[in-house]
Amino acid sequence: MKNLFKYITLICVLAASSASQAAQTYAYTITFSPKAIASGTFTGEANGDLITSLSNITASLNGVAFHNNGNLYAASWSNGTWKNGGAVASIDGKHNNFQFTDVNYPANQQYSGELASFAQYSSTTNANNVWLNGSPAQYYSNNSASWTLHAITPVPETASYAMLLVGLGLFGFMSRRRKAVLMSHC
Repeated sequence: MKNLFKYITLICVLAASSASQAAQTYAYTITFSPKAIASGTFTGEANGDLITSLSNITASLNGVAFHNNGNLYAASWSNGTWKNGGAVASIDGKHNNFQFTDVNYPANQQYSGELASFAQYSSTTNANNVWLNGSPAQYYSNNSASWTLHAITPVPETASYAMLLVGLGLFGFMSRRRKAVLMSHC
């Protein structure tokens, strides 16, 4: 019985540690001016200051969502050009390297929305650009735009609470049974 309890504890610890490495959803905002705010969400994996493996990307400019929202494409700036994949965001925004578009850019350059943040000329300031083709088209560019990023805490599902209660009940049952065994030996 002791070994079973040890194995269950070990499995729970391993499951908890692997869950902490799982992808998490983040919300971001780039404020160009009080009248020009780009915002959205993405899913990614935290690696130190960087968020990698960006997916499920949304973006909007002043509340107007990009076309294809939730499935935006991500590219990264490398050797003076954009390339598919490799996009990263950073907690402080100083190491952002992403371009979110509604088409697979650079293969298809006919996008109707673009949000880019990358260190084009310096490692301390980022070029921040947003463009949304609408009526009228909106474009903002500002190297000193403010960046905020925070993780969105997921709400536990009912099944999580059920598993917690079952686990506590099992723990209580085992404690009570152990106590009864000890009392019978006295």
